[in-house]
Amino acid sequence: MKAKFTGGNWQVIENSAGAVEVITDSNEYLSIGIASGDKECTKGVIAHANAHLISAAPDGFALGKLIMEQCCQPGGISVQQSDLLYQTALSFINKCNGE
Repeated sequence: MKAKFTGGNWQVIENSAGAVEVITDSNEYLSIGIASGDKECTKGVIAHANAHLISAAPDGFALGKLIMEQCCQPGGISVQQSDLLYQTALSFINKCNGE
C-alpha cells in the first residue's frame, strides 16, 4: 500500500496574519479552513486542533500499515511487536492532541 499524499514530517505553524497552517519538510503549506472565511476555523483553538490532527495524518497512515503488517504474521504478534504497536499508536494520539 503506497501513500498518495505528501509525506511527513508536518509541522503546525501560525503565519504572520495569525492563521494556522501546516507546513511540510519540503516547504509545502496547507492553510486550515481558509476557504470558509470563518475566523474560528482559521484562528484559535479549533484551527490549532484541526492542524494538529491533519499534521498527524502521515503517522496515522504509517500506524495503519504497521498494524496490518504485524497482525497478518503467522502465529500473531510477539510482545516486542505489541510494544512497538502501542508506542506507535501513543505517538500518533499525542501528535493528534498537539503534544
